[in-house]
Amino acid sequence: MIESRREYPELVTREPAQDDEEVYGDAWPLVGEWRTLELRREVGTKLDRARTRERIMELEIELIDEQGLTLPPATSPTHPSERESHLGWRRRALDDLRRERKGQEVWSRVRRVLSLGLWKE
Repeated sequence: MIESRREYPELVTREPAQDDEEVYGDAWPLVGEWRTLELRREVGTKLDRARTRERIMELEIELIDEQGLTLPPATSPTHPSERESHLGWRRRALDDLRRERKGQEVWSRVRRVLSLGLWKE
């Protein structure tokens, strides 16, 4: 067992640490995916970026709501009274991101049809 030196184990960090798997437990796969996606948030086509931002927001909601974790840029755990406000704006943002992604998917199909299948994402 690795001894953790973290002051707040419920605080997710952007940088990996040796004890991440042990500290985050069941949330570790979600934290790992969140970190990976954060690094490529602005990579790819508009549709790729929309999908990535949508997934990041889904992960953030799950990490906060179901796993009880706090995300950067916070430096200390979120108080339970603040948790709902953090979730509220993320849920609204997720709705917006889903609309954006759906719009990008429609435009992608339209471009493909108008270019007789020559348009690639």
